[in-house]
Amino acid sequence: MRRMLISLFFTLLATPALALNILLVNDDGWDAPGIQSAFRVLSESGHQVTLVAPLKNQSGRGGAMNTRVGSYVAVNREGERMWSVDGTPTDAVRAGLQVILGENPPDVVVSGSNFGQNLGRAGAHHSGTVNAALQAAFLGVPAIAISVGVQFQEHDKKPHPFPSTLATFDPAAGLVSAILEGLEASGQPALLPPGVALNINVPAGWVVERGIRLAPLSAAASVDMHWEVGDRPFGEDGGELRIGFGKAGTPVPGDDVSLFQAGFVTVTPINGSADTWQPIPGLAEALDYSPHP
Repeated sequence: MRRMLISLFFTLLATPALALNILLVNDDGWDAPGIQSAFRVLSESGHQVTLVAPLKNQSGRGGAMNTRVGSYVAVNREGERMWSVDGTPTDAVRAGLQVILGENPPDVVVSGSNFGQNLGRAGAHHSGTVNAALQAAFLGVPAIAISVGVQFQEHDKKPHPFPSTLATFDPAAGLVSAILEGLEASGQPALLPPGVALNINVPAGWVVERGIRLAPLSAAASVDMHWEVGDRPFGEDGGELRIGFGKAGTPVPGDDVSLFQAGFVTVTPINGSADTWQPIPGLAEALDYSPHP
């Protein structure tokens, strides 16, 4: 399987691009290195790419969106086929689909490449990158979220922190192009099933020989971020809290966190489902309701 994936990757990279109309978004901001790399690589692959992304960094905003009816949001042209939106990732997707590309809808939305992995159920659900892709899927457009991991020990590297992440943005964008071409060549009626997006995570420093794996979202977090008491005492009148890092949970073999930690690219089909439609003992009784009178 690994040899087949490697062969497919190199074959697709060598194949002339099947030109797609791509809306490119992110949550790091329109001028972030990951999305700028994706814009260049996807354009050089022959696709028509339009970048519509937040004006400022919106990491961790999930699916937040502007709901103030009648309010105005600034949209600026930042360059040829590049736009910034003074809003969230979801706002950017909606602006791109409903206005900027309204007369020429895209074949696919690509969200990223994000600076940092978006793994596991919790990571995917609070990610602006992933939720931008889901918003596109909700609106009927196939979508891919792509994130490049960070190696935290590189935070103080000179001249730039996280050099392995920066060096992986181009290969990650090339991988997206290859996957898009593979999906286009598959002969299916659509790139992806209705309402489905892909969540792809690429380890920093990844090389194609390491392989790609389909994987479910993990129940464990790949990065434990939590609130903790800051330097000021915290008491009845409040105080100061800060975000801290702790030991991540233990993944299950074969889930996206465990495979990512082993050096694989992980690919997870997602649909944004927020329900769990299964019997819960005692729930019907608690509601004094029975579906079978």
